[in-house]
Amino acid sequence: MRSFSVIWLAASLVWYAALNHQFLSCLLQLLAEDNLQIATSSASILNKLGDCPESLQQLFQSDLHAVLDSIMKTNDVVRFRVYELLVNIGNSSARNLSLVIGSGLLENLLNELYGDSADVLAKMNCVELLTNLATSDHGFTWLTEHKVLDRLETLLIKADSDVLLELLQPGLITFFGSVARHRPNEICSRYQHFLCKVLSSLNSSDMTLRTIGIETIAQIAITKNGKLILKKYGSKMDEAMKNVGQTIQNCPEDVKVRALSALGSILQLTAEDQNDEMLALTQHWFSLISSSPFNLIFSICQQPFPNIRLASKSIYVSLANQSWALQLMVHHPTFIEYLLDRTTETSAEDKRLKYKVVETLLQNSCTEEIFGSPNYLKLRLYQQQGPFYMHSQPVVTMEGDC
Repeated sequence: MRSFSVIWLAASLVWYAALNHQFLSCLLQLLAEDNLQIATSSASILNKLGDCPESLQQLFQSDLHAVLDSIMKTNDVVRFRVYELLVNIGNSSARNLSLVIGSGLLENLLNELYGDSADVLAKMNCVELLTNLATSDHGFTWLTEHKVLDRLETLLIKADSDVLLELLQPGLITFFGSVARHRPNEICSRYQHFLCKVLSSLNSSDMTLRTIGIETIAQIAITKNGKLILKKYGSKMDEAMKNVGQTIQNCPEDVKVRALSALGSILQLTAEDQNDEMLALTQHWFSLISSSPFNLIFSICQQPFPNIRLASKSIYVSLANQSWALQLMVHHPTFIEYLLDRTTETSAEDKRLKYKVVETLLQNSCTEEIFGSPNYLKLRLYQQQGPFYMHSQPVVTMEGDC
């Protein structure tokens, strides 16, 4: 009860915690609570205190630093709660990261990852935290300056022949994929083993590794530069797209959903990025997923599984602003009829996503020419009526009816 009272007071008087040394000590000790709600609330308050330079400096003074050291010895769970707190505080600003680095605790995190310990779960947690740290520019800069990315790629290479490190592969690939999303040229040119590993993982019998590989390609391909980098891998990328198609057709539902969503990102191309080369590239990749790719997606879109239906519609959203895809749509015998039929969707999410397809088509300057004026006007009416319009049948009451 006393602990809950402290949490309530801290939430109401964050400014007081910033000024009161003893109160900060109490908050730090609550990170070691067995009650997850209390520990999480304490971490949340301490994160907010990171906005106040004075309180953050107090946090790393000798006596409070000793409190941190002490609670980190409680167990693995508490230790990683502290690491997570430090990463979150460090991510908020370059100044805060400098203070966190000065504590020496980030170095401890790296030592846990690099060390000879056989605790793979702890190493996986380390990689996940470093992935979060790399999302900020100053965090990425620090990781680069300290050769952390080089060390992580070395671990990825060793994982090919080390059974224990093999378990780290999904996390390591996720790390590089997350960074490559925003820095495709820098990451893919310098860490080529990473990209080769990703492309080969799509042929893996390990569904976790295959799924992460597909999602990583999607992260890279989300930008024009990323697509052009993947294009350089020629036949390897072609084989990867064929494996995406096989995954969509033959894998369990949860894997299939993630692969469909990733395919939508791979094919996405903004109007600003469209030119003959980029349109030819997305068309080529789409053609590789099946001998009849549009029919494949259309059949999946009508399956009675909500998550699969939603994921497949996201592909139509990506295709709806590309002229070559509009040609496939208009020549399909029933696609336009399906698109305009409001009875095919029952959930709100399905209705919204189909409406998004229509909206995207209407934003494409080629749609009226390719679809023809009658279909174009029907799409305009669909848009004007909104995603949840329902056609009501008139009811005629005859004289004498009760």
